[in-house]
This record gives sequence, structure tokens and C-alpha cells, in this order.
Amino acid sequence: ADNPPKPSMSVENTPDGDLHTCKGCSMDVVADWLAAELRHPVKNMTGLNGTYDFKLHYLPEYLLSDPSADSFTVPPITKAIQEQLGLKLELGKGPVEIIVINRVERPSAN
Repeated sequence: ADNPPKPSMSVENTPDGDLHTCKGCSMDVVADWLAAELRHPVKNMTGLNGTYDFKLHYLPEYLLSDPSADSFTVPPITKAIQEQLGLKLELGKGPVEIIVINRVERPSAN
């Protein structure tokens, strides 16, 4: 299609963890979302093209250290990715793009 629909993502906080719904998402979009969710760089190395619709029910990272985490029946996000989507997150080293700000000044009052 000339104008494919834009990907849509939503996260619903449920009593049993987060439910992430994605429609029309490429694996690059999924990697970007995971990077934000995990607060760690994530690179798409799946080799998968196209867009995908999926739902992912998981225990968010910020709740893993919560004493009540044992009461949740959903897995942590890294395990949920593998069990529910068939994808595996692997730690690795590689080049990472960074931005360096050398100086900041207030704008002049003109």
C-alpha cells in the first residue's frame, strides 16, 4: 500500500501486570519500545520484515523488586517475550549511538 497505517501501541495496567497491544508494528518499532521499557539499548537482529499485531502480558521491570511481585501470575517481560512471541533477548556488546552536548547557553533576549 502507498500509505500503510501507522503502528499503534498501547499499554494497559491490569491487576495482574501490563498488557501491551501492538498493531502494525515492525520489529524495529518493537525494539525501540523494548529499549524504553527496559531502559537499555535494544537492537533488532531478528531479520523479520513486515509488520505484526500482537498482545504481550507481562510483569514490568519496575515491579520485579516489589515484594508483591510473587503474587503476579504473568512472567517478567524478558520471559514473556520468549514465551508469548517466540523472540529471545540476548545481552551483547556493540556500537551504540550517543549524543554529546559540549555546551549549553540561554538564548539572548533579542
